[in-house]
Amino acid sequence: MLNRIKRALKIMKIELLGRVCKPKSFTVDEPVDFVVLWVDSEDEAWKQEKRKYEEKHIDEKDDERYRNWDQFKYWFRAVEKYAPWVRKIHLVTYGHHPNWLNTSHEKLNLVNHKDFIPEKYLPTFSTNTIELNLHRIEELSECFVYFNDDVYLNKPSKKEDFFDRNYPKYYCAAVPRRSYWFNSMHEYMLSNNIVLINEYFDVRSCIDKNLELWFNRNYKVERKYNLLSYRDNYLYGMEYPHMGNPMRKSTMEKTWDAANKELDRTCQNKFRTPLNLQQQIFHLWDIMNGEFSPVDKNHYGKVLGCVPENIETIDKIISEEDELMICVNDTDLIGDKFENMKAETERILEKNYPEKSSYEI
Repeated sequence: MLNRIKRALKIMKIELLGRVCKPKSFTVDEPVDFVVLWVDSEDEAWKQEKRKYEEKHIDEKDDERYRNWDQFKYWFRAVEKYAPWVRKIHLVTYGHHPNWLNTSHEKLNLVNHKDFIPEKYLPTFSTNTIELNLHRIEELSECFVYFNDDVYLNKPSKKEDFFDRNYPKYYCAAVPRRSYWFNSMHEYMLSNNIVLINEYFDVRSCIDKNLELWFNRNYKVERKYNLLSYRDNYLYGMEYPHMGNPMRKSTMEKTWDAANKELDRTCQNKFRTPLNLQQQIFHLWDIMNGEFSPVDKNHYGKVLGCVPENIETIDKIISEEDELMICVNDTDLIGDKFENMKAETERILEKNYPEKSSYEI
């Protein structure tokens, strides 16, 4: 009882100091790379190989997951405009690349799945398998930012937006996952991550060792969920935005060393399944070890589904450089509705990134 009172008083002190003390800012000396995944869904060789394995595969989001919006060049234009400091861009694909890409660019590293994913997992059509093995990319820097091709940098950035010294910047709010959220495979996989974390870590002990990280002023009202995890000695969930995510090779290696069996089981699947783990597991590993720097929930930007009611907001955010990043997320629109949204987003991106980057021929 006495220890609990002491911890409660310490938490109150940390919260009070957090309100009046300005967080320190540290320079990042390490080089930082970007990693981005891309697939050409019209590549005949890729389609033929996929058909060999997909007979028993069911995924409600397959069409959206693989379809090509033909807007990848704007991702490179945004990087060149807003992150000239990036050391190298590792473009990970099945072996194809856009026909407009300047493959001889000094900062570009074309990475085939075969170059880094263990042979026993190949071929793979699961983003989980690709993401869980990114640390094996040759010449990848210790600190890197992982992107999907629908996440765009949206204003001038610096390495310190993603890392504090060599610690990734994360929002640590243990928001419980509720049963009605489980309407997609993605939600099941996030839940699998949490189950694994509770098996490998004593949650209360992890929080005790880093109270200033778990009860940082950046989390505002969401700190109450961290108190719930502390009280019950159980992590019920964790916020994880679909953004450009800072990651570390060393964290991925440590996680593989500790949970090799579980990660291997996921990578054995040719396609995503509800039993998979996904790359948030590395984010959680850093949080449980206290190896991260706290940031506000909205630090990285906004995620917006690409639907008609969001077009005006997407246009405003990109035009006014309101956010560090914006995710223009695919939805379940099909047919003419999809084509109309594709044309609308192309118009917005072309308006804001009209000039070719040096990554284009």
